[in-house]
Amino acid sequence: MSSPEDSTSLSFEQLLGWMGRFTPQFKFRLMTFRRVLPHAQFDSLVRDSLGVFRRVMVELARTPKGIDRARRVYAMIDQEFQATPPKNVSCGEGCGACCRFPKQITDDEADLLASLVLAGQAMIHPASLEKGGCPFLDGENRCSVYNDRPSTCRKYHVTSPRESCASDDGTVVPHIELMPEIIVSAAMSLPDNDIGMMNDQLARRLQR
Repeated sequence: MSSPEDSTSLSFEQLLGWMGRFTPQFKFRLMTFRRVLPHAQFDSLVRDSLGVFRRVMVELARTPKGIDRARRVYAMIDQEFQATPPKNVSCGEGCGACCRFPKQITDDEADLLASLVLAGQAMIHPASLEKGGCPFLDGENRCSVYNDRPSTCRKYHVTSPRESCASDDGTVVPHIELMPEIIVSAAMSLPDNDIGMMNDQLARRLQR
């Protein structure tokens, strides 16, 4: 029986369903490619993406669950951006606009962030976990866990003018790279690596 990446007969939606969990940005990127690429080229891109997805899942499955695996995911994402730096990124220190949005993280990432708090390497106020924003954003709008920031933050870049980040008119333009989205999707799809809202995940671990 052929595997999904060997087949060209499955629909785009079936192929995505086979992958398990995937980021909204990954789906958006593929939908964009489907509109602009010839059918055969798009079909090849999807098969290649599925192949990479499987290889990343296999590698992550061999890494111990928890803190080590979270940092392995981060290293893989960072390596991708080092190899192909995003262009025209307007993000700057002290903005913090994206940090105020609710975020989903994996169990591995929650274990890592909670360990930093419990070890005194990161400080948060318990009341901040009841809000939607990031509890690790300090008074100067800087990330206090930058080296261990979650993958949803690590992979996100903005290419629109910085002043757009302070507006509510929907003009913020994110920069989406396919490979980091595949890495994050693979991490989320591991059977022992659930996902949930960051503040809820942290609250459960810090109240134990």
